[in-house]
Amino acid sequence: MDGLKRMANVETKNWGFDLGGLNLSWRTRARVFSDHWEVVCMRKKQQYKVVSWQGLLQYISKSLIGKGYYYWHLTKLPTSKKDKWERIDEKLISKYQTDKSKHQRHRKKAKGEANFMYIRYQGMAFIFHTEGDIPEDVEYSDKFYDIRQNPIFLKVSDEVSFRIQLSENGKAHVALDKDTYQGFKAMLHNVAKRKNPVILKDSYNRINGIPSYSGVLKQKKQLAEYAVRQAEKNDIRISINQKDQKGGAKTRFLRIGDFRIYSKSKTVQVFEDDPPG
Repeated sequence: MDGLKRMANVETKNWGFDLGGLNLSWRTRARVFSDHWEVVCMRKKQQYKVVSWQGLLQYISKSLIGKGYYYWHLTKLPTSKKDKWERIDEKLISKYQTDKSKHQRHRKKAKGEANFMYIRYQGMAFIFHTEGDIPEDVEYSDKFYDIRQNPIFLKVSDEVSFRIQLSENGKAHVALDKDTYQGFKAMLHNVAKRKNPVILKDSYNRINGIPSYSGVLKQKKQLAEYAVRQAEKNDIRISINQKDQKGGAKTRFLRIGDFRIYSKSKTVQVFEDDPPG
């Protein structure tokens, strides 16, 4: 309590105005401090430009869905209008009133109102919002989907797409979508026909570049098991540095342990102004 009193008296001087000459209670001073602090926070515009698809996947699955932003809308911005993307950003931020401070979001939640969030990675512009009444200053004209019924299919390259949905434990579940998973299986199937264990293992390692969310990690293990079956089917063997009875090198089929399965998913930078890591 004493600390809040001192803050109310001192901090206003540091910001260029002095309430010392006014007969105000410390509670009133604290309110002035709080309101001014919110204005200072708002001077820094909302961060919305995501620097990588890894950051986009991380922010959606861990920060947004984890905080109850279940409703989503995706607008794909045309490359031909790239010079107008930032103007579109400003319009969408204004339309959905997403440029709010943390304190403002708490107050809106307390009043039973929905909070909105805007993020963009390249030409993918996402708007998310929470449960609650739609505020009067929001122009709610786009179609939103509930991630509890409609998962997000996030295509990050020509070869890789993710499926993001809400699991039964209330957390986001991230996995490769069906086409991506089947594409990796087909790649392993075709490479195994070359009967070269080194090429097969190197081909599998391409999958390890994908962040190991729990759903993805499960798929990585399944693909490693599939690679082992294909190696056996195509009689792919490796030397075990032992001699057989005839003096030749002993060999064996590939095993799961021969494939490096990266199980960690590191935290990445999300926005341009974020500190790395």
